Amino acid sequence: MKTVVFEVGLLGFFVSAVVFGAEGVTLFDVIARAFIVFIGIELAATTVLALIMSRPGERPAEAQSESDQPKRHNPAVQAKA
Repeated sequence: MKTVVFEVGLLGFFVSAVVFGAEGVTLFDVIARAFIVFIGIELAATTVLALIMSRPGERPAEAQSESDQPKRHNPAVQAKA
């Protein structure tokens, strides 16, 4: 999840850098504004994911531990024992 949030933030950074660069402002202003957009996207995505993960009730499949999943009968394991 962390990498997805980071990659979305990087995408926002580079897209906003291109948009701000097309406006004709200085390089420092382009990078500063794009960094602000990056931080905003990171904070928003982290907040949304935290709210989704903290909801009571059903959890996403990847958040479930192995003990929460039903045990499966494997005859090959029992045959060796």
